[in-house]
Amino acid sequence: MQQKYFKKVFRGRPRGRVVKVTHSFWQPRFCRFGSWAWTWHRSSGHAEVASHIDHQKDLQLEYTTIYTWGLGEKKKKKEKKRRLAADVTSGVAVMKFKNPPVNSLSLELLTEFVISLEKLENDKTFRGVILSSDCPGVFSAGLDLTEMCGRNPAHYAEYWKAVQELWLRLYLSNLVLIAAISGACPAGGCLISLTCDYRVLADNPKCLIGLNETLLGIIAPFWFRDTLVNTIGHRAAERALQLGLLFPPAEALQVGMVDQVVPEDQVQSTALSVMAQWMAIPDHARQLTKNMMRKPTVDRLLKQRDADIQNFVSFISRDSIQKSLQMYLEKLKQKKG
Repeated sequence: MQQKYFKKVFRGRPRGRVVKVTHSFWQPRFCRFGSWAWTWHRSSGHAEVASHIDHQKDLQLEYTTIYTWGLGEKKKKKEKKRRLAADVTSGVAVMKFKNPPVNSLSLELLTEFVISLEKLENDKTFRGVILSSDCPGVFSAGLDLTEMCGRNPAHYAEYWKAVQELWLRLYLSNLVLIAAISGACPAGGCLISLTCDYRVLADNPKCLIGLNETLLGIIAPFWFRDTLVNTIGHRAAERALQLGLLFPPAEALQVGMVDQVVPEDQVQSTALSVMAQWMAIPDHARQLTKNMMRKPTVDRLLKQRDADIQNFVSFISRDSIQKSLQMYLEKLKQKKG
């Protein structure tokens, strides 16, 4: 049995008093104390904390929703890193990628992401999710090339199925999804952002975004293409995909890759403000509209899912592709050295 401790900060109004309270419980069961509820995920070792607003006669307390964890972060013994994000709007979860150095989408991270998102969707406490990064300078560098290089066909198939599953889960999610992008966002990182309902990008020339697969000698699959076409239109998508373009903030906004560009220190607050606008719409109407707009795109993948996996395995297993990936990974190692 392993005991985990979680700290919560709540603010008393109108006195503005800050009180820190520590509770503990034994994993992995679901626990409830008064108005609060915690669930500890065995897979990630992080906590989810439900929100609640309690109005009292003499003192009005607003319990802020806090739901953050590091996707892909390896558990460490006696780790004391703070995993709670303060001042998050009620009913909103914050998911931060923590897979340094560049938040590559490993098989482990993809699996954890899908499980965590499913739990959020099943918890009616939450209506929206903000996706962001805990790694400075990068949102997500995209697919983990080490999962696609030097492995056997069975592993390639398993990995690609996990990529498909994440896209399917995100693209038709009933939750409001907002990407708060404060770093580079190429390839698979861009794909994740494109599945969101709204994208906020930091006004920093290093915050490039785009599907740049062709630069690595890889072809973006048809459902990557469809997602981009649905966002920026056919002609702009065709040019971006063929050239492997990575758009700086101003161009990304102009082409429609993102919805808003703001100063770097305002990305999170802007995402929260936008979330409030989206959550003002009745859920059933918004969800049905989202499904109506996106389901045809999802159905195309569902009808060809097995064939898409086979095509990926066949393509990635080619000697020429494996050599290209190996060369690219070697260059990365040299840069680090």
